[in-house]
Amino acid sequence: MNQVFFIDQIINSKQKLSISLTKIKGLGWKRASFICQKLGLQKNSIFEDLDSETKDLLKLYIEEYFTVNKHLDREISKNINFLVNSKTYRGKRHKLSYPVKGQRTKTNSKTQRALSRSRFSNSLKEVSSNFSFKDKFLNSAVNKKI
Repeated sequence: MNQVFFIDQIINSKQKLSISLTKIKGLGWKRASFICQKLGLQKNSIFEDLDSETKDLLKLYIEEYFTVNKHLDREISKNINFLVNSKTYRGKRHKLSYPVKGQRTKTNSKTQRALSRSRFSNSLKEVSSNFSFKDKFLNSAVNKKI
């Protein structure tokens, strides 16, 4: 096979270096070309042709200066949990599985609902169990009828 395991990611070793680095989560095309330029590597060189010392240098540089793969996922979830715990508007939107950045909710919010279900599967149950109809209308005529 022409696939290599590099920084917890499977990379095609027959591709150009800049393209194969974009397969790592957290590195895009611009960062990959920056890394190649910084380390003095040719963007058009093939990943397979690099020697072990260069691969180790590349790995150390990426892990030191960029947040990638699992660490990136952890940082994103930590930031979202901070928003939820600090009870900001964006945190409430995350917790209730609504779009966060001003998108419409009448249609086109299926992606956000699917993402937040996977992120907050346990916390959504707590929100729905703690919420009652009476809490929403404390001093209204609807509450007096109930």
